[in-house]
Amino acid sequence: MEFSITITLMRDDETKEETLATLTFSPQPDKSSSLVIQQDLPVPRSTPVTIGSALMSNGNLSFAVFHGGIQYMLACARWDSLAPFFGVRLPGLGFMQAYFKKTER
Repeated sequence: MEFSITITLMRDDETKEETLATLTFSPQPDKSSSLVIQQDLPVPRSTPVTIGSALMSNGNLSFAVFHGGIQYMLACARWDSLAPFFGVRLPGLGFMQAYFKKTER
């Protein structure tokens, strides 16, 4: 099973949503039972957006978003039969969305 997030951005001054990245969860180096993502995403004409997320073996998911050194979101959800979706407004930039996906290998 592979777990991923696709991050999109709808800028304030544009009508088309752009995909910033599709990120795949990977095991932590300490061999724990959680999968993690920690990534700085380049954003054209802006400073990077930092994404942090952890998926525990029991299905608990955490998701954090930072921009310009400020934390704009910290959310938790249960990822079982339905894949989570989060959206956050980043002032001066636009609306960022995170689509979570589980794929059979």
